[in-house]
Amino acid sequence: MGYVAALSLKQEPIAAGEAATLEAMAPLPEPKRLARRASFVPAAATKRDAFPPEMRTIAIAVRDLPTSLRQQAGVAVYDAHDHEVAWLPLAAAKEQDGALHVTTPAPSEQKLRIVVASEFATARNSYWTSVDWPTDADQDRTIEVTAAVQDITVRCADKDRAIASLLRLRRKDDPRWAPRTAFSSGSALGLDGTIALRLGAGSYELVPWATGEHATVAIEVPGPASIDATFAR
Repeated sequence: MGYVAALSLKQEPIAAGEAATLEAMAPLPEPKRLARRASFVPAAATKRDAFPPEMRTIAIAVRDLPTSLRQQAGVAVYDAHDHEVAWLPLAAAKEQDGALHVTTPAPSEQKLRIVVASEFATARNSYWTSVDWPTDADQDRTIEVTAAVQDITVRCADKDRAIASLLRLRRKDDPRWAPRTAFSSGSALGLDGTIALRLGAGSYELVPWATGEHATVAIEVPGPASIDATFAR
């Protein structure tokens, strides 16, 4: 270290470098307002419905609903955004010409969805029947809804009871449908190996949750009141 320090002391100081030359920058132009151009928002945004929407009164006629279900059932109305518009208990409906008649205000010039269900809380996805009413439909026409409901008993073989204790029930035409009120006894498999269902018109499937190769049981409503089901292959 002492030798290196001695050598450094004998060196001449470093000469100063040449002075830096700074070139003058061109003056910035005065700010100018940009030319007016069309906003991108109207082109990109979807059409928004006016709020609050203009309302109209719609008339609904429900046919073929079993008399025993009228005290608990109701009609739910949803707008184009799937927002609830009304819940109309059918116990208070007027019966005329073989149908139950109800009316309610609903948004004008919007597609509506009319469902008949057993409960208000689960009507959106657990219904007996669902009808889409298009925007261009006759505003003065009564919306006819057929709400046939059938009780069905599915009998499972003894060898399938373990598999049948955990089943999925789905509606073929609506993946959002949920069987929250479909099991009449409140649970899937009874002690006697039967499954009691209450379903609206449509095509359904019973599918085991268990892994492996299992058969799917198809259910058609209207159809047989009793079905013998085999899930094991």
